[in-house]
This record gives sequence, structure tokens and C-alpha cells, in this order.
Amino acid sequence: MKIYKTFRKLTQFTYIYGNEHLLKEFLPSNVETDEVGNYYLKIGESETMFCSHLDTAAHSMSPVNHVQFITKNKNDIITTDGTTLLGADDKAGVVIMLNMIEKKVPGLYYFFIGEESGLIGSRGILRSRPEIFTSYKRCVAFDRRDYGSIISHQMGGRCCSDEFVDALAADFANYNMVFRNDPGGIYTDSAVFMPIIPEVTNLSVGYFNEHSHNEIQNLTYLSRLAIVATKINWEALPVVRKIRPNDTITPKRGEKKLGDLEDTELSNIFYNVDDVLCHFLPVSCYNYNRFVPGKEMIFMDFYNENKYISIWIFDNGSISIDYSEYNNDGLEEYVDYEDFLYSFKSKIEKKFNYDYEEEEEEYDDENIIDTNNEQDTHFNLVYNFEVDVNMNKLKTQINTILRDTNKNYIDVDVMDELLQKYDRDVETLIYWIFEKGENKDSSKTHGILWDGENYRFIIE
Repeated sequence: MKIYKTFRKLTQFTYIYGNEHLLKEFLPSNVETDEVGNYYLKIGESETMFCSHLDTAAHSMSPVNHVQFITKNKNDIITTDGTTLLGADDKAGVVIMLNMIEKKVPGLYYFFIGEESGLIGSRGILRSRPEIFTSYKRCVAFDRRDYGSIISHQMGGRCCSDEFVDALAADFANYNMVFRNDPGGIYTDSAVFMPIIPEVTNLSVGYFNEHSHNEIQNLTYLSRLAIVATKINWEALPVVRKIRPNDTITPKRGEKKLGDLEDTELSNIFYNVDDVLCHFLPVSCYNYNRFVPGKEMIFMDFYNENKYISIWIFDNGSISIDYSEYNNDGLEEYVDYEDFLYSFKSKIEKKFNYDYEEEEEEYDDENIIDTNNEQDTHFNLVYNFEVDVNMNKLKTQINTILRDTNKNYIDVDVMDELLQKYDRDVETLIYWIFEKGENKDSSKTHGILWDGENYRFIIE
């Protein structure tokens, strides 16, 4: 129950960027603060770094009203009354690391600030003090939704080797926890260390619906993971991934021409542009670790992966801004660095009109959690899945698709279309599969299993 109590303490409020210092009282008394404002602690001799973040994706600091209940499968679930985020993203990771520290598991433990505002803490300390991290061979973040993911790709590139994933999954299997390769990562704090640390990953910690008022955390799963994380032999995990030449914090470029800037000058322009974007909008650079002059740098929206801004920084220091969806229409006018900084806000307001108040309302309208009932609507949907969904009809529709495609699987978007007819979604189906048969026994799930590695449903 200590894990549960710690989680509840850490999620009493939605701690936004700038207020993370209020959480220091819950961290170990000997924790240190770096020049950026992150908290860290080193235990023993180790080549492994662990990280999580202290801030939430909320717009303001607010008290959290917890709602907790037990499912019929004896999972202890915690959520809110629907008026705030829960903060499981990423207090769940913080809880796991605190337990590892208490058990004296060797490693460098970093609690980052400002992850939800653009990886501010992790990027800031890497820029100012890269030498701190060069001796580490593994970086493990505890900041992934769902169950059983070992992230192998982030920021548009491979972050850890298959050998590392396989070895870690095997270690978890020794303690009856199923983990698998998940190439679908976007970014978290660990991703910024890809240029200098060979094996970098992010692990599922059992939260769902992050960045919304419908956020939930499976405390049973979290408690189990926190215990197993103390038993993994992290130092024995293989180190195979080679840091690629373009995975570097210094730009690679061709022959220098008259008027071209020095490497450090170009890097500083990119970092400053990154700071402006990540402070002004909830975006993060998808290919941050691969800056090259003249290369499209994609700043992706936290809440909608189809919204992004592209920036080009050229050898002479000029910058081009493109505001478009994917398959962009081309470059806009060139602007110099000073013009960019002074005019950026007005350009954004004029051409990239975000309304996050509206998007927050859309999350509220998803009706995943009934805030007037402790029995979460989402979980009712899960447990009543077979009652409310005509499984015979659904299987007939699935079999028709399988015959037409000559495949043994259904893609997520196709399955989502089928489920819409029953007022259900893919997430509910996935959760039902895990609750019903732990994604192992297809006889309990009408022959439907979830293939998280390839984002599709296997039909047996």
C-alpha cells in the first residue's frame, strides 16, 4: 500500500512547469538540484540512468479530487472526479524511481522539470552539462502509457537495439510481466540523450488517457512494476546500438561557403528557435537529435500529431518557417534570426491558430469517465463489452475483411470503424483483451489479440 499512498501524495495537485519545486518535500532528503532546476541523485557505481518528470500537462495548478475503485478483476484503479488531470503522466514514473532509490538500486536518478512544456529540463541540462551523461550506456524513462511497451524508436529514429529490448523483456518475463518491442514512441525526456547514450528507452507504467480529464492509473500494475524494477539486473543489459553520425548535438554539413556560420553558431540558433517554439506552443521537435543545416525540423503538437510546424535553418543562419499539415506546400519567406525572434509570436497567432481551451473541452466530451459515478464508465464499457457488442456479428464482419485481404490481422483504423457501430473504440477493445485474457489466451477474447508492436489486431 506504500506505493498507493506515495502516488496519491504526488498527485494531490496538478503541478505545472514552474511549480515542480513544490514536490521536493516528497523526494529523498539528499536529492540535489542542477543549474536548470532538475533534481537528481546518484546511487553506487552504475552505467544506467533512470528518469521521469515532475510536471503535468495541465494549464494551471489545481487540487485533484481522487476517485478510486476496485475492478471485478481486482485491479485497483485511480482517476479523478473529472475536473482535472490525474497526473499519472508522470507521477507513476516518479513513484517507481522513488521505490528503486529506497531499495538502493544503483543508477543515476533524474527527476526532470518541464517535460510537458517541451522537454525543458532534460534538454537544458544536456546543453549546459553534456559531460555529466557521457559515461552512461543506458537511459531508461518510466513515462509510457498502457502495459508492456519497451520503446525502441523515438524522435524519428531508433533509440535502443533489439538485443537490449529482448534482454529486458526476458528479465521482466522472469517475474511474470509481459513486455515487448514498441517502435511507436514519439518523445520523452530519455529521447534527448540519444546522441550520447547508446541504449535509450521508455517503459509503460500503466496509465491511460493522459493529457485529459479522463486520465486513469492502474495502481495494481504500478505497484507490481515498481517491485519488479528493483529486481532487474539493469547493468547486465546489452549495449549494442551505435550512435549514428547524424545523432549529434553538432550539425554535420558540407563545404563551408562565404557567409556561412560556424557549427556552434548554427547549433545555438536551433536551440534558441527550439526554446521559443516550445515555450510559446505545446510542441516538441520530433527530430531534435538530427539537426542539420537545411534539414526540415518538425515541431509536433503535443495533442495532435497531424499538427506541426516545420523550420529550416540554413548555413548562413537564415530561417524558413512553414505552417502546414503534412505534405507541406513549400517554404515560406526567409527571415534572419533577429526577425524570427521578434516576429514569431505574431506569425504564429496569424497563421497557426491554436485553441487549446476548445481541445480540452473535446477531451471532456469523450465521456470515457462518468464523474458522477465511482464505477468508471470506461471500465464499465470494458467489462460489458461482450454484452453490448454483438460478438458473433463482429466476428462475421472481421472474417469478411480477412477473406478480402487474405491476412490474419485487422489494422487499427479498420477495427475502429467496425467498433464505432457499437459505440465503442479501439482503446476499450485493447483494455478488454488484456483484462479478459492478458493478451495470451485468445479463447477468452473470441480469437482477437492485440499486436502492440505493429499496432494491429491478430485474429486466431
